[in-house]
Amino acid sequence: MRYKVLLGILILSLIVSLGVNGYFYLLLDDRQAQINNFLSRTIATWAREMNIAGYLLQNSTTNIAVASVCSLFETARMTAETAWVCDSQTVYLCMALAAGDVADNLSPYCVGAPIDLKYINQTAIEMFSILYAKIRNLTSLFDISELDHPKGTDPMHLLKERGLVNSIIANCTDVRNYSAEISNFGPKFQ
Repeated sequence: MRYKVLLGILILSLIVSLGVNGYFYLLLDDRQAQINNFLSRTIATWAREMNIAGYLLQNSTTNIAVASVCSLFETARMTAETAWVCDSQTVYLCMALAAGDVADNLSPYCVGAPIDLKYINQTAIEMFSILYAKIRNLTSLFDISELDHPKGTDPMHLLKERGLVNSIIANCTDVRNYSAEISNFGPKFQ
């Protein structure tokens, strides 16, 4: 009789243990899905911010307009840094560096803003259009509709599965390098 009681207690504790472990597993699984949704939305937001900033940059003809665009690239940098802090993947760091370098490299075109209006050199404006095309090449690698839906899928898994990680890193480097060329171009103003 004593063995039946001990066996009953052992079985009951096993059932309770399995129930508690199952509950925490589901809780952890849900938390990971929330993190993945956050990362997916962050990437989609970064891609939109980069596209908007690039579009506005290609239409910028004054130092004041470029200064406004620089703040948008800084916002994109902070967005990508948020993803990198959450999940320290190299892709997120490259995204943050691309946006930050564009903002930094455009800063010589902001001289005098917002008080002293200066018109940008026409060749530099054409370079802005080329930079925007490079930004579009980069952001087109992200399927925003897939990233923007709350599925709980790891966005890095999606990018690796599609073989896009190296392309994203290469395009981020291309954007960074071309923005450095724009920074080094002179004369900057008419």
